[in-house]
Amino acid sequence: MSTAKSRPLRLLCFGDAAGEVWGGAVSAGTAALAFGTPDGTGSAIGSGELSVRHDDDGWLLSGQDFELRFSPVGEDGAAEPSAAGDELCHVEGRLSVAGNERAVSCPGTVSVEPETRIGGLDSVRALSGWFGDDHGLTVRALRPAGSDGHEQDALAATLFDPEEWVAVTDPRLSTTFRPSELPARASLELWVGDGEELYPRRAAAEAAGQAAEAGGDGLRLAITPLHCHSAGHDGTGVYLIAHL
Repeated sequence: MSTAKSRPLRLLCFGDAAGEVWGGAVSAGTAALAFGTPDGTGSAIGSGELSVRHDDDGWLLSGQDFELRFSPVGEDGAAEPSAAGDELCHVEGRLSVAGNERAVSCPGTVSVEPETRIGGLDSVRALSGWFGDDHGLTVRALRPAGSDGHEQDALAATLFDPEEWVAVTDPRLSTTFRPSELPARASLELWVGDGEELYPRRAAAEAAGQAAEAGGDGLRLAITPLHCHSAGHDGTGVYLIAHL
């Protein structure tokens, strides 16, 4: 879709530790949001129904039945994006499902790809995991149009440790899919360091429930909730798949 491929790509993901609310949004000319709660799932489709704005306080994702503020985690909210364009955030706001409003207060991530990297893009896979308010990770794989498989994917990732983010030199994401082409399990090797000093930080995740899906205007989005594990820590996460 030419409109989506002429704009920066923005991915906004969130999920609380208890799995009570989780979701994600894609914005790239057009936009879509999909989320899930114990009350069911909901979605907002199309740029006219979904607004993604950046200001001095972070990112605001809003529409008729929802408003979510993504505030960067850091001293006085002044954390800078990582080298890969990722931010660890705290998310506050509200969502309405089937007429029932639910408060949101949980970790999240925002990732931004400049338009120079998304020309001719077919799909995006992104996994975000959180192990506390100041500890998490995010990795994404951009697949060019016409690609036969993951060999041509362009990957980027960031580790968020307490007090700082850690650049990932060589991210690797392996996914086992269900027959529905939605993820069942995923494993990550995130190599950090320089030269001969490279070492891997590993993580794993498995689906924690059914995916929430949204689509329209040439954009299809599916968000699967996850249980995540890394270095002895257990947490929550989401796996986002978007076809542009």
